[in-house]
Amino acid sequence: GLLSLLTSLRAANLDFLVAIAPPLDILGMLKKRGGTLVRGVRRGIGYQRLDPQLATQVGRPLVPAHWPQILPGHRLALHAAVYDRFVPRRSIEELARLWNARLTLHQAAHYNLALSTRILPEVSAEICAFAGVD
Repeated sequence: GLLSLLTSLRAANLDFLVAIAPPLDILGMLKKRGGTLVRGVRRGIGYQRLDPQLATQVGRPLVPAHWPQILPGHRLALHAAVYDRFVPRRSIEELARLWNARLTLHQAAHYNLALSTRILPEVSAEICAFAGVD
């Protein structure tokens, strides 16, 4: 999700993008939220206190909303999990509003959505629609 969104900010020839539960607030995740991945990152930096200015400087390039949008919003579909404790849906909703992108909310948690095959038919239909294939 996040790498696809960051790619969409640089790739001039990208036709469309579908992102599922992209972590848009890396700094907020490190500061406020837990989870296995975040605990691993915190352990890797020694649980030291994050210097807010340095963290903002380092993390800013990883926040898609801080970059000029290249891909038109109508060519972008975002998917968010309503019960996501890892990636708050609020950040995905804000990006969808900012970029005028399509947003689909799923009654699921992060990994239930991101690793599930149950959304494949919906995502496949979106890809076909973007590509103009029936």
